[in-house]
Amino acid sequence: MTATFIITRYHEYGDWRPVEERLLSEAESLGDLLGDFRSFVSPALLDEPGWLSVLAAAEQWPVTCGALPFVFEFHLRDPRPGTDLSITLAPRGKTADWIRRKADAGKAPTVICRLARLLDEMGTTLHGDIDRAMLEMDIVTAGGRVSREPGVFLYFRFREPDRPDDRWRRVDAVLSALNAAVGRPDDENEFRLAERVFRAMPLGVRPISLGALPGRDRGFRLTVSGFTEGAEATAFLRRVGWNGRYDALDEALVRLAGRRAFDWLGLMLYASRGGLETTLGLYLRRHPREMPALLDALAGEGYVEGKLSGLRATATSAVALWGRTGEFTLERGINHVKLVLSDTGFDQAKAYVGWVCA
Repeated sequence: MTATFIITRYHEYGDWRPVEERLLSEAESLGDLLGDFRSFVSPALLDEPGWLSVLAAAEQWPVTCGALPFVFEFHLRDPRPGTDLSITLAPRGKTADWIRRKADAGKAPTVICRLARLLDEMGTTLHGDIDRAMLEMDIVTAGGRVSREPGVFLYFRFREPDRPDDRWRRVDAVLSALNAAVGRPDDENEFRLAERVFRAMPLGVRPISLGALPGRDRGFRLTVSGFTEGAEATAFLRRVGWNGRYDALDEALVRLAGRRAFDWLGLMLYASRGGLETTLGLYLRRHPREMPALLDALAGEGYVEGKLSGLRATATSAVALWGRTGEFTLERGINHVKLVLSDTGFDQAKAYVGWVCA
């Protein structure tokens, strides 16, 4: 079976709002909808207790969230089943309307009120920069940490990679909107750091997302992508002043390139008031039809084989579903794999599997 690559930029679907309308007749909440998908996820990735936690978190969100990509984040080094859940927010559509209604009602949680303001900014002042946001909810994760505050990631609009990118001029507005969405004040040191990283991006490299996880730390996380060779990535890191372990990074990049673990390489930079942290995320992506080869490349990295097998079974096909309003297609696929390098080496590996009803 060939892999189905999940489309991550919602506007590539055209108008997804008719799917939102149909989903309203299919289930009461996103949790109600996901309850029908259990058989599509390997138990090695998510067992029954994990599913109960996922469904409890998803029940807080409307079923219309299923019309835009939602993502399961599986930990490949931890043999225990578990996942985090992310949902996509766009500035228009029924999910956005639901958030605004909740905020206007006057009794909504503070998080909902912040998200309503963020959606308004995404539809106005940030329209040229940001096309969607994703909420990352800690649910069942390695180490057992669970945050009550969702992480917020803002995704930049796609621009042709062969044209100069001047988005550093607007990164302060994006970062300020992110800070407001997670309920914290702006920091001038973070503004200067983000601008420095944006200015250092070479032609062909572009920003992907800017995010914050308030339940974990104060800093922000900036992902850039477009590197085709490891040497390009390390040269960029030297320009922006990353002080992590280049020896471990270079060795890993040579090994991964030899196994053809990526066609495109992205970097997640972990930033704080004091500058760039030594932690670094590597985003590995391959051509849609070659995603199974990425899993083959990871098999030699010491990850839990049961989870790699589970990914092959979970994320390699689209499924036809029948509901009250007729046929849906449940698209699913591996968006990317992230390896996290710390001072002690690569201590985390995560696979991000996207789903969407179409």
